[in-house]
Amino acid sequence: NSGKTYSAIQRLKRVEKGLYLGPLRLLAAEVYDNLTSQGVYTNLLTGQDKRNVPFATHTAATVEMAPTTNEEFDAVVIDEIQMIADPFRGFAWTRALMGIRCKEIHVCGGMEARQLVEQIAKTCGDDFELRSYERFGALAVERRSLSSGKNHVKGAYRNVEAGDCIVAFSRNDIFAIQREVEQSTKLKCCVIYGSLPPATRNRQARLFNDPDSGYDVMVASDAIGMGLNLNIRRVIFNSLFKSNGESIVQLDHSSVKQIAGRAGRRNSQYPDGIVTCRSMEDMKHLRKCMQNDIVPIQQAGLMPTVSHMEVFHEALQDFEEIDGNKIHPTLNKNGKFSSHFSDGGGSSNQNVHELLKQFHSMSSTHGNYFLCRKASSESVAKWLEKIPIADQETSNPPLTVGDKFTICMSPVNHRDAGCLETLKKFVLKYIAGEAAGLSRSVFPQPAKSFDDLSELCSIHAQLELFLWLSVRFQNSNLVEQQAANTLREKTIDLINDGLANSDRLKLNHDYIKRDVRLRKKYHEEFSSDDKINVEEEEDGFIQELLMNDKDYEWPEETEVA
Repeated sequence: NSGKTYSAIQRLKRVEKGLYLGPLRLLAAEVYDNLTSQGVYTNLLTGQDKRNVPFATHTAATVEMAPTTNEEFDAVVIDEIQMIADPFRGFAWTRALMGIRCKEIHVCGGMEARQLVEQIAKTCGDDFELRSYERFGALAVERRSLSSGKNHVKGAYRNVEAGDCIVAFSRNDIFAIQREVEQSTKLKCCVIYGSLPPATRNRQARLFNDPDSGYDVMVASDAIGMGLNLNIRRVIFNSLFKSNGESIVQLDHSSVKQIAGRAGRRNSQYPDGIVTCRSMEDMKHLRKCMQNDIVPIQQAGLMPTVSHMEVFHEALQDFEEIDGNKIHPTLNKNGKFSSHFSDGGGSSNQNVHELLKQFHSMSSTHGNYFLCRKASSESVAKWLEKIPIADQETSNPPLTVGDKFTICMSPVNHRDAGCLETLKKFVLKYIAGEAAGLSRSVFPQPAKSFDDLSELCSIHAQLELFLWLSVRFQNSNLVEQQAANTLREKTIDLINDGLANSDRLKLNHDYIKRDVRLRKKYHEEFSSDDKINVEEEEDGFIQELLMNDKDYEWPEETEVA
């Protein structure tokens, strides 16, 4: 809503060789279409989609797919730079900002990242120039909440109006709110949440923006806070508390402003924006967030590459023996340092879980940096070690450390049994030297309930994972890849049909009760802290909510070059 990315793209069009890096496949595809329509020969590069255009001078890509070679560009645009502090994906922005070879980098994002980017530029010996942009329209906080003083009873959403966007942080909350709006008003709702396929999210956005579509209200997760252009009049927070998969948190200033800023859009029927909450309890925190300056980002994410892990493993082969947390260099019979860490050579017996733990324990980050994805990568690595690799008859070389690390970095939801099963079967086929195929269980069926709709999203994630692995390990044939693409399109169609006929789907969920329980646990246990430690929760509710609840939206755009 300020034109900063537009200005950067205009500059990109004028250079001989350019690169756009964005956080979402949708954004990369949008820039690809934009440049192509202007006669600029452009490649598209995402984790699951590669379109190489003859004589291309430009590339539009997701940030994880940034070139790691010495290829030089005249200009590069890095979008949503504030995500450099994201604990899951921040490393990709750091890697792009510090590693891309180019004459100029246009870094677009919130002002909270200015100080950190300037420090990184200084570290790299680069010049830094700041160009500030202001919102085209005003953004105001409403005086009252939607519930008019009744915090924990249903009925608030009968007050929604055309152009409203209700933001909730669990999938079942979104479905329940959609149903309440459509039953208590004459308005129809679109929905957007993280695990929806990108094509479905795009379709829902188009329906909401089209004044003649019959869809006047959006119910969405915080996925709307980044990249999607929506004609929103008013943002309504269902709650300012959410689960992040590991803890319960209250939204910080940056997140609140990022989401609230989607209200009001230049050249739409709603040039100015409004923001409010469903519950009066949240209004004080909302006003505080909107009035205060955003706290500057202090650290940028880092992540080792495959090469880093291979070199680290080789060093351990020569110098290390694991004994608790102690390091014991050991002399072998030839008088050289050796290790009992594994059987050597990066073989399939190499315990990559222990390797990652050792790397994380020995890594030292200074000042402005932190390590990303420590918990999730170790979790997948631990699961990987349980696969009976040694029992397989193999025609391929065993999995190397690099192979295992790549698998740990794959876009797999390690809480989704279907995704883990897809990963397991792919790995076993790869080791056996056979072409990987899809499981017969990966077959989409029309949704009869919202649980079925969630299952379709899981199937889509499994198909995306299969295609991601196929690109990197290349042990699936073109027939299987085409079958996966066909099933993916069918799954998207069934998800679209389910959303279009959501009034017929079964649902048993109370978003009010869920919000009350979240608030109660947050205030009882940590009235002065920011989160609840799941591991210390004894009554089982939070454990069930965070570990087993299918509502939590895992990052969908995680990709590794």
